[in-house]
Amino acid sequence: MKREYLNVLTLTSMATILFLFACDKDANVPVSQKTIKLMFRDEESYRREYANVLDYKFPDLHIEVVSYAELMQPGKLNPEGFYDFIHTNKPDIVTILPVPGLFEQLIEQGSLLALDNFIAKDKFDIDQFAPLVTTLLRAKGQGSLYGLPTSFSSQALYYNKRLFDEFKIAYPHNGMSFEEVLQLAYRFTERQTEQPVAGFYKKGMTPGAFLLYAGDLLGLQWIDSAARNITIGTPAWAKVFANVTGAYKSGAIFDANVLQSGAANAQTVKDFELMIEQSRKNNLFAAGKAAMTLEPSGFINDGLSS
Repeated sequence: MKREYLNVLTLTSMATILFLFACDKDANVPVSQKTIKLMFRDEESYRREYANVLDYKFPDLHIEVVSYAELMQPGKLNPEGFYDFIHTNKPDIVTILPVPGLFEQLIEQGSLLALDNFIAKDKFDIDQFAPLVTTLLRAKGQGSLYGLPTSFSSQALYYNKRLFDEFKIAYPHNGMSFEEVLQLAYRFTERQTEQPVAGFYKKGMTPGAFLLYAGDLLGLQWIDSAARNITIGTPAWAKVFANVTGAYKSGAIFDANVLQSGAANAQTVKDFELMIEQSRKNNLFAAGKAAMTLEPSGFINDGLSS
Protein backbone atom coordinates (compact mmCIF):
# COMPACT_ATOMS: atom_id res chain seq x y z
CA MET A 1 0.00 0.00 0.00
CA LYS A 2 1.50 3.31 -1.07
CA ARG A 3 2.15 5.87 1.64
CA GLU A 4 1.69 9.59 1.26
CA TYR A 5 3.21 11.95 3.78
CA LEU A 6 2.07 15.10 5.49
CA ASN A 7 5.20 17.00 6.35
CA VAL A 8 6.61 19.71 8.55
CA LEU A 9 9.82 21.40 7.48
CA THR A 10 12.51 22.82 9.74
CA LEU A 11 14.94 25.26 8.14
CA THR A 12 18.25 25.73 9.94
CA SER A 13 20.50 28.00 7.87
CA MET A 14 21.09 25.96 4.71
CA ALA A 15 20.78 22.53 6.38
CA THR A 16 17.22 21.36 5.80
CA ILE A 17 15.44 18.93 8.09
CA LEU A 18 12.06 17.61 7.09
CA PHE A 19 9.40 15.94 9.22
CA LEU A 20 6.95 13.81 7.26
CA PHE A 21 3.60 12.79 8.77
CA ALA A 22 2.25 9.52 7.36
CA CYS A 23 -1.34 9.47 6.11
CA ASP A 24 -2.58 5.87 5.75
CA LYS A 25 -5.81 4.67 4.21
CA ASP A 26 -7.20 4.01 7.71
CA ALA A 27 -6.89 7.68 8.66
CA ASN A 28 -10.43 7.63 10.12
CA VAL A 29 -9.36 5.41 13.03
CA PRO A 30 -9.80 7.34 16.33
CA VAL A 31 -6.67 9.00 17.67
CA SER A 32 -7.08 7.00 20.89
CA GLN A 33 -6.11 3.89 18.88
CA LYS A 34 -3.08 5.49 17.25
CA THR A 35 0.62 4.85 17.75
CA ILE A 36 2.96 6.96 15.65
CA LYS A 37 6.55 6.03 14.87
CA LEU A 38 8.74 9.11 14.82
CA MET A 39 12.15 9.15 13.13
CA PHE A 40 14.19 11.48 15.34
CA ARG A 41 17.72 11.92 16.71
CA ASP A 42 16.98 9.96 19.87
CA GLU A 43 14.37 9.53 22.59
CA GLU A 44 16.01 12.11 24.86
CA SER A 45 15.99 14.81 22.18
CA TYR A 46 12.34 14.18 21.41
CA ARG A 47 11.36 14.32 25.09
CA ARG A 48 13.24 17.57 25.52
CA GLU A 49 11.92 19.35 22.43
CA TYR A 50 8.39 18.11 21.77
CA ALA A 51 7.07 15.57 24.27
CA ASN A 52 5.62 17.98 26.82
CA VAL A 53 3.48 19.77 24.26
CA LEU A 54 2.32 16.63 22.44
CA ASP A 55 1.60 14.72 25.66
CA TYR A 56 -0.57 17.61 26.85
CA LYS A 57 -2.34 18.17 23.53
CA PHE A 58 -2.82 14.49 22.62
CA PRO A 59 -2.78 12.44 25.82
CA ASP A 60 -4.05 9.30 24.05
CA LEU A 61 -1.41 9.43 21.32
CA HIS A 62 1.67 7.24 21.75
CA ILE A 63 4.90 8.36 20.06
CA GLU A 64 7.49 5.65 19.38
CA VAL A 65 10.90 7.17 18.60
CA VAL A 66 13.07 5.54 15.94
CA SER A 67 16.62 6.90 16.17
CA TYR A 68 18.36 7.78 12.91
CA ALA A 69 21.83 7.56 14.52
CA GLU A 70 22.91 4.82 12.10
CA LEU A 71 22.39 7.16 9.15
CA MET A 72 25.05 9.50 10.55
CA GLN A 73 27.74 6.85 10.12
CA PRO A 74 30.26 7.27 7.26
CA GLY A 75 28.81 6.26 3.92
CA LYS A 76 25.22 6.13 5.18
CA LEU A 77 24.18 9.75 4.67
CA ASN A 78 22.91 9.46 1.10
CA PRO A 79 19.56 8.87 -0.63
CA GLU A 80 20.07 5.10 -0.78
CA GLY A 81 20.80 4.88 2.94
CA PHE A 82 17.81 7.07 3.72
CA TYR A 83 15.38 5.00 1.64
CA ASP A 84 16.71 1.75 3.10
CA PHE A 85 16.20 3.13 6.61
CA ILE A 86 12.57 4.18 6.15
CA HIS A 87 11.68 0.98 4.27
CA THR A 88 13.16 -1.12 7.07
CA ASN A 89 11.85 0.85 10.05
CA LYS A 90 8.64 2.18 8.45
CA PRO A 91 8.38 5.37 10.54
CA ASP A 92 5.25 7.50 10.21
CA ILE A 93 7.13 10.75 10.76
CA VAL A 94 10.38 10.99 8.85
CA THR A 95 13.22 13.40 9.46
CA ILE A 96 14.97 14.18 6.19
CA LEU A 97 18.63 14.74 6.88
CA PRO A 98 20.59 17.38 4.91
CA VAL A 99 21.16 15.32 1.76
CA PRO A 100 21.20 17.65 -1.28
CA GLY A 101 18.08 17.28 -3.40
CA LEU A 102 16.35 14.72 -1.18
CA PHE A 103 13.34 16.92 -0.42
CA GLU A 104 12.86 17.71 -4.10
CA GLN A 105 13.17 14.03 -5.04
CA LEU A 106 10.39 13.07 -2.66
CA ILE A 107 8.13 15.78 -4.08
CA GLU A 108 8.82 14.65 -7.66
CA GLN A 109 8.11 11.03 -6.72
CA GLY A 110 4.74 11.98 -5.25
CA SER A 111 5.73 10.66 -1.84
CA LEU A 112 4.67 13.80 0.01
CA LEU A 113 1.19 15.03 0.76
CA ALA A 114 0.54 18.74 0.19
CA LEU A 115 -0.60 20.67 3.25
CA ASP A 116 -2.74 23.28 1.51
CA ASN A 117 -6.09 21.53 1.97
CA PHE A 118 -5.43 20.93 5.67
CA ILE A 119 -4.42 24.55 6.19
CA ALA A 120 -7.55 25.79 4.40
CA LYS A 121 -9.78 23.40 6.36
CA ASP A 122 -8.50 24.67 9.72
CA LYS A 123 -8.41 28.30 8.46
CA PHE A 124 -4.85 28.67 9.73
CA ASP A 125 -3.03 31.67 8.28
CA ILE A 126 0.45 30.21 7.71
CA ASP A 127 1.73 33.23 5.76
CA GLN A 128 1.31 35.65 8.65
CA PHE A 129 4.39 34.23 10.41
CA ALA A 130 7.06 34.09 7.71
CA PRO A 131 5.64 34.82 4.25
CA LEU A 132 9.05 34.74 2.56
CA VAL A 133 9.78 31.26 3.92
CA THR A 134 6.43 29.83 2.83
CA THR A 135 6.88 31.46 -0.59
CA LEU A 136 10.24 29.73 -1.01
CA LEU A 137 8.77 26.40 0.09
CA ARG A 138 5.86 26.71 -2.32
CA ALA A 139 8.34 27.39 -5.11
CA LYS A 140 9.95 24.00 -4.40
CA GLY A 141 6.50 22.38 -4.58
CA GLN A 142 5.48 24.18 -7.79
CA GLY A 143 2.85 26.17 -5.93
CA SER A 144 1.91 23.62 -3.28
CA LEU A 145 3.17 23.70 0.29
CA TYR A 146 4.87 20.45 1.26
CA GLY A 147 6.45 21.67 4.48
CA LEU A 148 5.90 23.98 7.43
CA PRO A 149 8.87 25.65 9.16
CA THR A 150 9.16 25.18 12.91
CA SER A 151 12.28 27.35 12.94
CA PHE A 152 14.45 29.14 10.42
CA SER A 153 17.29 31.61 10.20
CA SER A 154 17.75 34.53 7.84
CA GLN A 155 20.32 37.11 6.85
CA ALA A 156 20.03 40.70 5.69
CA LEU A 157 22.15 42.82 3.39
CA TYR A 158 23.51 45.73 5.46
CA TYR A 159 25.00 48.73 3.71
CA ASN A 160 26.92 51.82 4.79
CA LYS A 161 24.83 54.80 3.68
CA ARG A 162 27.71 57.24 4.19
CA LEU A 163 30.00 55.31 1.83
CA PHE A 164 27.30 55.03 -0.84
CA ASP A 165 26.73 58.78 -0.62
CA GLU A 166 30.47 59.51 -0.72
CA PHE A 167 30.97 57.36 -3.83
CA LYS A 168 27.71 58.65 -5.35
CA ILE A 169 26.36 55.13 -5.82
CA ALA A 170 22.66 54.24 -5.61
CA TYR A 171 21.64 52.34 -2.48
CA PRO A 172 20.84 48.60 -2.62
CA HIS A 173 17.15 47.76 -3.01
CA ASN A 174 14.86 44.87 -2.16
CA GLY A 175 14.85 41.86 -4.44
CA MET A 176 18.44 42.19 -5.67
CA SER A 177 20.07 39.07 -7.08
CA PHE A 178 23.51 37.82 -6.06
CA GLU A 179 24.97 39.08 -9.36
CA GLU A 180 23.46 42.53 -8.80
CA VAL A 181 25.06 42.76 -5.35
CA LEU A 182 28.43 41.84 -6.87
CA GLN A 183 28.04 44.46 -9.59
CA LEU A 184 27.27 47.03 -6.91
CA ALA A 185 30.42 45.97 -5.02
CA TYR A 186 32.49 46.48 -8.19
CA ARG A 187 31.44 50.14 -8.27
CA PHE A 188 33.60 50.84 -5.22
CA THR A 189 36.74 49.73 -7.08
CA GLU A 190 36.22 52.18 -9.94
CA ARG A 191 37.29 55.18 -7.89
CA GLN A 192 40.78 55.35 -6.36
CA THR A 193 40.99 56.73 -2.82
CA GLU A 194 43.76 57.07 -0.23
CA GLN A 195 42.02 54.48 1.95
CA PRO A 196 40.50 51.79 -0.30
CA VAL A 197 36.97 50.64 0.46
CA ALA A 198 35.78 47.10 -0.17
CA GLY A 199 32.41 46.85 -1.86
CA PHE A 200 31.49 43.71 0.05
CA TYR A 201 32.89 41.94 3.11
CA LYS A 202 31.64 39.09 5.29
CA LYS A 203 33.50 38.49 8.53
CA GLY A 204 35.14 35.10 8.88
CA MET A 205 34.36 33.96 5.32
CA THR A 206 37.31 32.92 3.16
CA PRO A 207 37.16 32.88 -0.67
CA GLY A 208 36.53 29.11 -0.79
CA ALA A 209 33.73 29.32 1.74
CA PHE A 210 32.22 32.33 -0.05
CA LEU A 211 32.28 30.45 -3.34
CA LEU A 212 30.14 27.64 -1.90
CA TYR A 213 27.98 30.22 -0.12
CA ALA A 214 27.35 32.04 -3.41
CA GLY A 215 26.41 28.81 -5.15
CA ASP A 216 24.01 27.98 -2.34
CA LEU A 217 22.37 31.41 -2.66
CA LEU A 218 21.70 30.59 -6.31
CA GLY A 219 20.27 27.18 -5.46
CA LEU A 220 23.23 25.28 -6.94
CA GLN A 221 24.44 21.96 -5.59
CA TRP A 222 28.03 20.81 -5.92
CA ILE A 223 26.97 17.17 -6.02
CA ASP A 224 24.01 15.41 -7.67
CA SER A 225 22.95 12.97 -4.96
CA ALA A 226 20.61 11.10 -7.30
CA ALA A 227 23.14 10.43 -10.07
CA ARG A 228 26.05 10.55 -7.60
CA ASN A 229 27.93 12.96 -9.87
CA ILE A 230 29.99 16.03 -9.05
CA THR A 231 28.18 19.05 -10.56
CA ILE A 232 30.57 21.83 -9.54
CA GLY A 233 32.02 21.72 -13.08
CA THR A 234 28.74 22.78 -14.74
CA PRO A 235 28.35 26.07 -16.66
CA ALA A 236 26.28 27.52 -13.80
CA TRP A 237 29.09 26.85 -11.35
CA ALA A 238 31.67 28.14 -13.83
CA LYS A 239 29.82 31.47 -13.89
CA VAL A 240 29.87 31.61 -10.08
CA PHE A 241 33.62 30.87 -10.07
CA ALA A 242 34.25 33.65 -12.56
CA ASN A 243 32.12 36.19 -10.69
CA VAL A 244 33.56 35.43 -7.25
CA THR A 245 37.23 35.18 -8.26
CA GLY A 246 36.91 38.34 -10.34
CA ALA A 247 35.40 40.20 -7.40
CA TYR A 248 38.23 39.13 -5.08
CA LYS A 249 40.94 40.02 -7.61
CA SER A 250 39.49 43.48 -8.19
CA GLY A 251 39.09 44.21 -4.49
CA ALA A 252 35.30 44.40 -4.71
CA ILE A 253 35.24 41.64 -2.06
CA PHE A 254 37.85 41.59 0.72
CA ASP A 255 39.34 38.29 1.87
CA ALA A 256 38.30 37.87 5.51
CA ASN A 257 41.11 35.36 6.03
CA VAL A 258 43.65 38.19 5.82
CA LEU A 259 42.25 39.80 8.95
CA GLN A 260 41.91 36.44 10.70
CA SER A 261 45.59 35.63 10.09
CA GLY A 262 46.62 39.04 11.34
CA ALA A 263 44.59 38.64 14.52
CA ALA A 264 46.06 35.19 15.13
CA ASN A 265 49.61 36.56 14.92
CA ALA A 266 48.93 39.59 17.10
CA GLN A 267 49.85 39.76 20.76
CA THR A 268 47.11 39.28 23.34
CA VAL A 269 45.43 42.56 24.27
CA LYS A 270 44.55 42.73 27.95
CA ASP A 271 42.84 46.09 28.09
CA PHE A 272 39.09 45.58 27.58
CA GLU A 273 38.54 48.78 25.57
CA LEU A 274 41.41 47.90 23.24
CA MET A 275 39.94 44.43 22.80
CA ILE A 276 36.63 45.96 21.71
CA GLU A 277 38.43 48.28 19.30
CA GLN A 278 40.45 45.40 17.90
CA SER A 279 37.24 43.45 17.38
CA ARG A 280 35.77 46.33 15.41
CA LYS A 281 38.91 46.59 13.28
CA ASN A 282 38.60 42.89 12.48
CA ASN A 283 35.24 43.61 10.89
CA LEU A 284 35.72 45.92 7.93
CA PHE A 285 32.05 46.78 7.77
CA ALA A 286 31.88 47.78 11.44
CA ALA A 287 35.02 49.86 10.93
CA GLY A 288 33.48 51.68 7.97
CA LYS A 289 35.90 50.14 5.46
CA ALA A 290 33.36 48.01 3.57
CA ALA A 291 30.16 49.17 1.93
CA MET A 292 28.06 46.00 2.31
CA THR A 293 27.88 42.83 4.37
CA LEU A 294 25.52 39.91 4.97
CA GLU A 295 24.66 39.19 8.59
CA PRO A 296 21.75 37.86 10.67
CA SER A 297 19.00 40.30 11.67
CA GLY A 298 20.37 40.48 15.22
CA PHE A 299 23.58 42.05 13.90
CA ILE A 300 22.01 45.48 14.15
CA ASN A 301 21.54 45.02 17.90
CA ASP A 302 25.25 44.40 18.41
CA GLY A 303 26.15 47.97 17.65
CA LEU A 304 27.83 46.67 14.46
CA SER A 305 30.77 45.60 16.58
CA SER A 306 30.57 41.82 16.32
